[in-house]
Amino acid sequence: MLRLLAFAVFFIGFYIYSAVMLPVTYFMAKSNKEKADRLSLNIVRGALRMVSFIAGVRLTIKGKEYISKDEPVLYVGNHRSFFDIVVLYPLLPYPATFVAKQSLLKFPVIGNWLSRVNGLALDRKNNREALKTILKGIEYLKNDTSVVIFPEGTRCKEPEGNLMEFKEGSFKLATKSKRKIVPVAITGTSQIFEDHMPFVHSSKVVLEFLPPVDTAEMSKEEMTGIGERVREQILEIIKKNIG
Repeated sequence: MLRLLAFAVFFIGFYIYSAVMLPVTYFMAKSNKEKADRLSLNIVRGALRMVSFIAGVRLTIKGKEYISKDEPVLYVGNHRSFFDIVVLYPLLPYPATFVAKQSLLKFPVIGNWLSRVNGLALDRKNNREALKTILKGIEYLKNDTSVVIFPEGTRCKEPEGNLMEFKEGSFKLATKSKRKIVPVAITGTSQIFEDHMPFVHSSKVVLEFLPPVDTAEMSKEEMTGIGERVREQILEIIKKNIG
């Protein structure tokens, strides 16, 4: 109950803060887009870190050496919770963005900040619009912006240690831009909120980055089934981390 109250206070404060800073970043972008984008990213990362702190997330990070610092990559993770992006996104160097479900754009303030960090809203019910989003993501990767995607498409609600099918179309972001794929295995996030909604519980979360998969020299045959191979890598690490 205390955490719910703390979240209520935080979100009210953040909405008031955003009423000032969203216009600031908007007008700043007209004269210096890079500066505005960097400020927006820092604000979003700071807000997500505060959300983790209030929730009592006890985060363990493994494979930090695989977080790309000098080139854009496609981060591919399993998806069990709203908190997946909360714990992952603040760790990524600038510039970076992520693919989110289109409905997030409808949320006041959250949708505005998603747009400010060049977030990609994916409409999975409209193939034409989904293709436009993927093409935009490919351009981001070609132009030095890392992208995060959860290729299951939605949150997996099966017991931890299970993954849904990875949608192969998600991997076109990397294969068409010739960028590396960095798999990310995430455990423990659903225990924060989804497993006992509407309450928020402190939880140990393990975030493990795996060695990059280089797509630049892959043949068409090697690209076939790449999603399933990455899925198996992530699943193996998840099972190890949950013991």
